[in-house]
Amino acid sequence: MPFRRLCRWSVPLALVGCLWGMGRPVGAADVQVVAPADKSVVRGVVQFRIRPVEAPGERYFSNPEVVLVDEDGKSVANTVAVRDPKTKLCELTLDTARYPDGVYLLTVDYRNLAGDRARNVRSEINLSFRNRGPKPARFVVDLPATAKADDTGVPVTVRVYDARDQLLPGARVEFQAVGGELDSAAELTFHDGEATATVQSEKAGNCNVTIRVEALPSVTRTVRFGP
Repeated sequence: MPFRRLCRWSVPLALVGCLWGMGRPVGAADVQVVAPADKSVVRGVVQFRIRPVEAPGERYFSNPEVVLVDEDGKSVANTVAVRDPKTKLCELTLDTARYPDGVYLLTVDYRNLAGDRARNVRSEINLSFRNRGPKPARFVVDLPATAKADDTGVPVTVRVYDARDQLLPGARVEFQAVGGELDSAAELTFHDGEATATVQSEKAGNCNVTIRVEALPSVTRTVRFGP
């Protein structure tokens, strides 16, 4: 199955590792990417430290299985993050340069024991691999000027281009709204260079949506919600 278009992890700003919900985390795992500083667009060798969370009455049982899936839904790597007995963290090193640039889903599965029964825990993280140079040079925002004030919402579509004016996959797009609510704080562009979030308001009035793409200057667009 290919990725869902919307990342509802949506890039946590703490992991950003979206957790996929692209996705949001499916389980209770606390997954931390400790390097590099940008935790959604990564380059080169990346170290993952996974700190499994144990609910009351549970205890850690198995090292996490980590599966890397490309945008077409194909599994391209499958390994295990080994737990350090001193730090209690499960560690994994991944060389992102081994794979084509693009968006990937990293799935982390492990088990806890509650008494003699096992509970499966899963987290899903969206990451962009960009080792081959292209960077965002400009972006275009598509947002309706008016919308109905209800709980449906309207899409905010962002198309990102590189310096050659080619659509750029794997760019991180952040969204902020004043006067409305967004369903996602951050997304990654897919192979078509697009990232989408939804903004909605149940009250009439103007909503200002600010979009930032990595180091480029931010852009603000206004949608007027009416009855």
